[in-house]
Amino acid sequence: MNNLYIDQHSGVSGDMLNAALLNMFDNFNLLMERLNLLNLDGFRIEYKSEKRNHINGGRFIVHRDENPRSSRNLNRNFNDIKTIILNSNLSEDEKRLSLRIFTRIAKAESIVHGVDIENVHFHEVGAIDSIIDIVGFSILFLSLHIKKVFASPFFLGNGTTTSQHGEIPVPAPATVELLKGYPVFGTDKNKELTTPTGAAIVTSIADEFGALPGSIIKKVGTGFGSRSDSFNAVRVFLLDEYKEIRPYNEETVLVIETTIDDSTSEEIAFLQELLFANGALDVFVTPVVMKKSRSGFNVTAVSDPQMLNNLTEIIFKNSSTFGIRYGYFLRKSIERKIINVNSRYGTIPVKIGYYDNNRVKYSPEYDVCSKISRETGVTLKDIYEDAINIARKTIEK
Repeated sequence: MNNLYIDQHSGVSGDMLNAALLNMFDNFNLLMERLNLLNLDGFRIEYKSEKRNHINGGRFIVHRDENPRSSRNLNRNFNDIKTIILNSNLSEDEKRLSLRIFTRIAKAESIVHGVDIENVHFHEVGAIDSIIDIVGFSILFLSLHIKKVFASPFFLGNGTTTSQHGEIPVPAPATVELLKGYPVFGTDKNKELTTPTGAAIVTSIADEFGALPGSIIKKVGTGFGSRSDSFNAVRVFLLDEYKEIRPYNEETVLVIETTIDDSTSEEIAFLQELLFANGALDVFVTPVVMKKSRSGFNVTAVSDPQMLNNLTEIIFKNSSTFGIRYGYFLRKSIERKIINVNSRYGTIPVKIGYYDNNRVKYSPEYDVCSKISRETGVTLKDIYEDAINIARKTIEK
């Protein structure tokens, strides 16, 4: 399955989103077949290619029939719209997404106008072109079988615009209500850039907001809006996921520290042993000079994040400290594996490190090598070199 990214660099509206999806995939015939299942008349849809600033895109236009029969219900309440969608022959998924988008708008309008959600009258949004924008988008979007949707922050204009209620501020009050809790940024452009329908659609489907994620771009669609005084377009990117290939592992680790000036070296050594025995990935002790020129030890333990309470308890019970410091850090480590090599001095485990699929490090096991050195009198360096040479030859076979 694919992901989708919505680039709202100059705003977003319902017609722009439909145009972008049709520009990416020529599904106009499918769209018309599915829209006919609404059992509505009084409209005609036009999709056409258009070029702005030498960039190809598409326009999605809903033409309304102005005869009395088809234009008599331009003002609909929320129940009217639910009835139209629920009584249609659309699929359950298409109905569900369309109603989710309309419900978001209805809730926003009810808050803005101070009325019950069921009594919200939709005026512009209830007009046939907005029903087609929302249901049409639901049809096109669901046909793509998208796994996850990403979107850029919402781009908002300013100034005023005219609605059926008269002059209202930009962004429209319903748009502001819809975008509570979502990332936005403003501009000094004196025009509406993000419409309530556009805001409702994107907030109904987007899983994350931000920059384009690491992906492989498969297709791009550009949808133009009705204004020609600016670029006025939204882009959609069809994406393939990809896992970034890293030459190392990256993980989060817990780092605990405490500084002690009134414990003996034996006590510090015992504490270090206890921390290792109870799951610490690494423990090291650094000599420090503390206040009043006292000599002390800085004990640092590195572990998995879930070990915080366990290791903290060990430190408090087995040292003289009254407090600890801790934090979470990213740790990078290269791939490694261990092989046993048969050296002239005996069997020795050798750890081999890989970076970007290349062998870069060989590290014989110290405890085994030091034991052999004590028993044979051979220097530790010679035992290391022999083990590493055999490990190289073994791997390269």
